[in-house]
Amino acid sequence: MHAIEQTVLRFLKEPSEKRKIVINLGCGYDPLPFQCLSKYPKDCTGVTFVDIDYPELMIKKRDMVLDQAEMKDLIGEPNEQAPYLHSTVDKSPILIRSNRYVGVGCDLRHIARLDKTLEEELQIRSCLVLCSAEVSITYMDVDAADALITWAAQYHDVRFCLLEQLLPDGQEHPFAQKMMQHFANLGTPLRCVQRYPLLQDQETRFLRAGFHSVKARTLWNLWQDQSAVASDLRLHLNKVEPFDEWEEFALFSSHYFILEAKKSLAHPLCSTDQKDIIPQHSAVDDQSHVQESSSIAVDNRFVLNVSSSQSKHHRKFGATIPFSERAIGIHGGIDDKGRSNTTSIYQDISLEDKDASYSSPPVEARACHTITALDDRRCLLAGGRTSPDNALHDCWLYHSGQWKSVDKLPIPLYRHGATSVGYGTADVGVLIFGGKTTGGIITKRWFLWKETIGWKEVYLSAEELIPRFGATIVSTSSHFGILLGGMSEDGLLCDETWTWNLEYGKDKDSALQLNAVKDFPIAPRFGAHLVWSSGGLFIIGGVSTTLITMEEEVLRLSNESFSNVNMSTMLEPTAIKMNFGGLRPLLVGHVICAADNSILIAGGGAVCFSFGSFWNTTTWTLSTIDSEPEPPGRHFVAKVVISPYGDPVAKLHIEEVERGFPEVQSKNMAQAVKRVRLESQADFDQLMLLEQPFVMEGLNLGECMTDWTVDKLVQKINSERLVRNSSNSFPAPELIRARSPSIKPRVAT
Repeated sequence: MHAIEQTVLRFLKEPSEKRKIVINLGCGYDPLPFQCLSKYPKDCTGVTFVDIDYPELMIKKRDMVLDQAEMKDLIGEPNEQAPYLHSTVDKSPILIRSNRYVGVGCDLRHIARLDKTLEEELQIRSCLVLCSAEVSITYMDVDAADALITWAAQYHDVRFCLLEQLLPDGQEHPFAQKMMQHFANLGTPLRCVQRYPLLQDQETRFLRAGFHSVKARTLWNLWQDQSAVASDLRLHLNKVEPFDEWEEFALFSSHYFILEAKKSLAHPLCSTDQKDIIPQHSAVDDQSHVQESSSIAVDNRFVLNVSSSQSKHHRKFGATIPFSERAIGIHGGIDDKGRSNTTSIYQDISLEDKDASYSSPPVEARACHTITALDDRRCLLAGGRTSPDNALHDCWLYHSGQWKSVDKLPIPLYRHGATSVGYGTADVGVLIFGGKTTGGIITKRWFLWKETIGWKEVYLSAEELIPRFGATIVSTSSHFGILLGGMSEDGLLCDETWTWNLEYGKDKDSALQLNAVKDFPIAPRFGAHLVWSSGGLFIIGGVSTTLITMEEEVLRLSNESFSNVNMSTMLEPTAIKMNFGGLRPLLVGHVICAADNSILIAGGGAVCFSFGSFWNTTTWTLSTIDSEPEPPGRHFVAKVVISPYGDPVAKLHIEEVERGFPEVQSKNMAQAVKRVRLESQADFDQLMLLEQPFVMEGLNLGECMTDWTVDKLVQKINSERLVRNSSNSFPAPELIRARSPSIKPRVAT
């Protein structure tokens, strides 16, 4: 991992007259020593790398090293006093040695044996030592792991680098749930994180062990530090592979930390018993990296309640279609199978017309698009993406139950911000800002759409902001609004908030005036939703510079109308009461819809690294506590509407044919199986959406249809090879030898 490698590199470059030792505790098959010896040969001069793990594992690693000429060359010639190997681990824990590399087979719980081995082999007490543990000692018994850290702190000149998991918002956070469950299912539960869940807990742990200075920070914090990860490196990663899983990356790296501890003879506290002077939860002087508990007041007038039962329709990064007052659709996005072009309908079961029909946009599957309500009858779908390097520019207008194609975006866009302007007036339109275009290029352009004139670029008449994507934008009046957050081209959150004022020009060209909001009271967010309702201005979900705690996921920013004057003084964020009624939601990739006196939140979820996916399975309603109570049984239920785009029923010449068993007359057994001819991969993808059985005819199976003769197969697989035959010619599958047609097969014995 880059973070560990850079810590080791700083240690290698640290001026010292002492011999340097790098100890990898619980190394596994980590190639760290070989990477350093290969990439930084000058800095590794006179340095010895020590790998330590269970004897059985280290024997395998030793054999792998000696079998690879390149790795063997890196570690240098055998130590002059002994050969590379010992025949048995009982004779000595040293399994491989050279001047540059030592492999030790030792249980880390056997500290006395470990200490004796390192002192005899390396005279470690006279050396400058770096101990590294990358997600290794967290699986140990916590007391044993603490004893190992205390053992390391006994040396006079020692550094310690620890990379492990943490629980910045407790075990109830959806990512934390998946992470903890994953390791428990593997039979390797995370032990240390339960005693030391926070950064300050880990810092106190090392200070009490005897280290003089400690600094812990999350990997997400490290990523945003330009001195730790240079901008050109982040930009280079974008060129290696198109990437658009930023929320998931932020969640993962917010649950992992890297800690650097140091003890030195030059430190003024080296002769003081550090354990006696450190209070509980003490930490280093620089506390900017420690996540603090929320100090935002709670507004008890608002509450977030569950408003639907569990649903199997999972969806994230879709867009909301406001069909009616009590029915919304979530279109597109990503579901269990990948990108989707279907629409999940969330309909109030108290509606009289339970069979009301809703149409899905006739578009190809996409995610990260926008659908913006123009009034209570119309909305506009704009852009989106298929893959992260393929943005879309088609636009569709929904009016009176029908979708029609309208002017395309001037450039393909996804992760753009969109809001209505002039809502409820004859001059209503959609204002779009920023986003990504094809090839991952970030834009800072503004566009305005009106049904009568199509898309026009909007020009700035004042301050200009940097290009960004994933920002959130909302109008708070017919021509005024706010822009918040987003991410720059090199993957850094934009710590800026702006108000905007749209000025319509007489010549149909429009201009936008921007004003920066100073001292905005909350941290920047990416992938969040700003929504204006009768209850005020709310910001919901997303990710930020630190993990957003449950108390701050939904904030009410103001209950007043905005103007250009004294914007910052009008924003007084307050938290709201949470009543999830079950699992806590993961508010990324979700959608929102404001109606009446409430805001509906639906969809969302994330891939939690290799731990599995978390999906939100219910909807939630944000409303005032004193609002009119919901009628009994009022809940939203979900169903899926298939998009007519490329509808296989209409496009693929499907023929219905009755199939079944002739001897069985039961209607329950007979099925109408449809036959279909596929012409492209897109046809197959659309067929899969129907989740029905089909007979696919006329498929091109390639040259096998003509070239795979019996003689050719015999030639290819060898006439003496045993194969299994499951033909009806035999009462049961038998092993036979491959023969040409002129030779009768015989049963193998």
